[in-house]
Amino acid sequence: MAEETRKSMAKTPARDAVEGIFSPGVICLGLALGCNLSWVMMAFQSLGIFHDQPDAEAVLDATYLISIVASIVTYLVVAALPKRFRALSGTTAANVAFPVGVAASTVLMFFGTTTTAAGTACIVAGGVLSGIFTSLFMMHFGILFSMLKTKAVVAIASIGYALSTLLFFLYLFFRPLEATVFCASMAPMAGILLTQGTSMLKLQKKQPIEPLPVQTPPADAEDRRQLRDLVLTFSCCMLLSGFVYEMARTVYVQVGQFAAQDVTTYALTQGGMASVVTLAAIAVTLAILSSNSVRAPEVCYRVFVFFLVLAALVLQLPIVLPQVPVAFPLAINTASFQCLNLMMWPLVCGVCNQYLGSCVRSFALFRAAWAAGPLFGMLVGRWLWASVGLTHQSAFFASAACVLLLFVMSNFVFTEAKLSRALNILPIERRRRFQDKCQAVIERYGLTEREGEIMTMFAKGRNLPYVMEELVLSKSTVSTHRQHIYKKLGVHSAQEMIDLIQRTES
Repeated sequence: MAEETRKSMAKTPARDAVEGIFSPGVICLGLALGCNLSWVMMAFQSLGIFHDQPDAEAVLDATYLISIVASIVTYLVVAALPKRFRALSGTTAANVAFPVGVAASTVLMFFGTTTTAAGTACIVAGGVLSGIFTSLFMMHFGILFSMLKTKAVVAIASIGYALSTLLFFLYLFFRPLEATVFCASMAPMAGILLTQGTSMLKLQKKQPIEPLPVQTPPADAEDRRQLRDLVLTFSCCMLLSGFVYEMARTVYVQVGQFAAQDVTTYALTQGGMASVVTLAAIAVTLAILSSNSVRAPEVCYRVFVFFLVLAALVLQLPIVLPQVPVAFPLAINTASFQCLNLMMWPLVCGVCNQYLGSCVRSFALFRAAWAAGPLFGMLVGRWLWASVGLTHQSAFFASAACVLLLFVMSNFVFTEAKLSRALNILPIERRRRFQDKCQAVIERYGLTEREGEIMTMFAKGRNLPYVMEELVLSKSTVSTHRQHIYKKLGVHSAQEMIDLIQRTES
């Protein structure tokens, strides 16, 4: 008995939040996502598959360009025809066809070359098929994750991004043939793990996976406005951050002459990056699941943006000081973007979970912007290198442009207010219980709709300026409402109000 009491007292909120999160089904889905994410890194972030070709960089660039354009077009088609994709997603044929199509496109890319007609045909076919099937397969992941609780999605994303960086680290040491086989195996392996993980979760009563509802826009006008605003916010965020990441990466690759260098230094930096991403995954998991306020997720977001800015600022370093290894700033750039992506998964899937009737279209638009940012970044980076040349002056303007875009993103596009709004609708059980308690207090003490709204905001730790901005009210109006709330509840401070809410049975 004493031992049980000691164990109970030793538990912390963080431990309670993550206890039981890594179930076998969740681990399987995390491994599946990791395999799927690693395919893009293997295929397009090294010359592994194309290394023996005399025109390796040209083949890689052409294949990547075709693939990413095909991917964007595929996402936009799915967004335009959400009901068609709903009927296709989850079927046995789709579960087999999507990963097999990705594997087949990888083999075609291995035979790509610009020196023969057959090689050119392989570039086009490999690029188009990879773009189509990777997009459809990623949609399959997104729709499935949208039907899960936030804690499951956070755990899956954490496992997935940590594993993808580790697999890419190992991949860099393979010869072209082995690299092609390893890369091609990622999608089928992801498909097997995805099917196994889904089956496991269906057997767990606490995490049922419900059928995807018919795809129709929200009936309420306010819901439609909120969904449209969040889709636009997330899409612009990934468009801008993806642009900055890929432009800097393209420049680093050219400056570093990676095609002509030994891969060891680059591989070791990728191994170090895997450790950084793993630590970030743990931080994001604890921040989203264990925090009673939005401060911890906000800090994570700001840190990731800071490292993206840092990567943009050190863009000039290898040009000014040629002895500085390019692999180091490249690793900072890649790790920060990976961490931001990791954080976006639970946010995007949380919004889709809230609006399941529009999740196919919403997720497709998210992913289209997710892909478009790196495309534009690569084109601008290539143009800088080929047309302007990377002098000190051009590198300075490139860095300044990157920093400016990130400033716009974090201060005007994806602000703290937008982040907190997204966090408030995440399907976290603890938050749902708190909202139920707030609603019980509102009904029991006869608060008006506006008073209930303000009470809930203050109970979540929001300050007066935030409530004023969010509800478009003056300071005196909010203060008056707060006084009325305290009077009706019979309390004298925010802490007493929170204590009353916590004691209330929902």
